[in-house]
Amino acid sequence: MDFEHFGEPASLTKATLGALNDSMEAAVADLLLLEFWEVHKPMHLGLLLRVRQIRQANPGLAADIAAELAARRKEVGRRGPKAYAAFALAR
Repeated sequence: MDFEHFGEPASLTKATLGALNDSMEAAVADLLLLEFWEVHKPMHLGLLLRVRQIRQANPGLAADIAAELAARRKEVGRRGPKAYAAFALAR
């Protein structure tokens, strides 16, 4: 979407900027939750329901995260236990 016709960012109200900031923080939290869940798969109903909502809203992103983590696991499997320790510490 082209936002140029909406004016300069300085023309945004404090309310709009606050809402954007809040929504960015919520989006970051959702993305981190999605990745955490894909790595650890905790069995918690509330998390599962929220992750399902995030995955439904962002199916491409969810698929990309799952694919990247699967590729990492495959690579770790090829390189052995020491690589697994490095992978686990990186999370």
